[in-house]
Amino acid sequence: MIEINGITKVYRTAEVETAALDGLDLSIGLGEFVSIMGPSGCGKSTLLSILGMIEGADGGRYCLEGQDVTRLSERRRAAVRRDRIGFVFQSYNLIDNLTVYENVELPLVYARDRSANERRLAVEEMLAKVHMGHRINHFPKQLSGGQQQRVAIARALVNDPALLLADEPTGNLDSENGRDVLQLLLDLKGSGATVVMVTHSQQLARQGDRVVQMLDGRNV
Repeated sequence: MIEINGITKVYRTAEVETAALDGLDLSIGLGEFVSIMGPSGCGKSTLLSILGMIEGADGGRYCLEGQDVTRLSERRRAAVRRDRIGFVFQSYNLIDNLTVYENVELPLVYARDRSANERRLAVEEMLAKVHMGHRINHFPKQLSGGQQQRVAIARALVNDPALLLADEPTGNLDSENGRDVLQLLLDLKGSGATVVMVTHSQQLARQGDRVVQMLDGRNV
């Protein structure tokens, strides 16, 4: 599913140069659930951003589903990101002035390949899977943190992505809601998707198939 070789990423300011990733190599199999751990500043979130093609690497090679995506145009990167990748963030990133329905529908609107009725059926089905169908017309601020994360997961999954990237998806949740969110990710993996999760929790990390430890921009 994922093959990266010698990936580097350097952030520069006027006076400081920081190597976030330093020649990192990583392979992730189709349908694998990989947990990524490491101290703050070791490059975990940068790696996730590159895997999700939110930002590009400065060097190295990234192949996704057998395709070298390292030098794709921004338009092609956006298309792959839209059609093949889902994102779940610690801060949920829901749009406050959109309802639950509208937030989950958004990726389908951008895809432009389904009718309004097809979108409605897909959204309702996904919200039912995360047990949020009863909140379909509510706004994010009317929901608890656990409920917002469920909606965020529904939005990430409504396009049936092959790859789900989760950055501290339980970081703002209590233990019960955290377990529920983890189970949703495990269910997704069970349906054949590949899941990459950044977490500080060893207990959560061990629920995946494999733990990748990072330090100073490399896996160790």
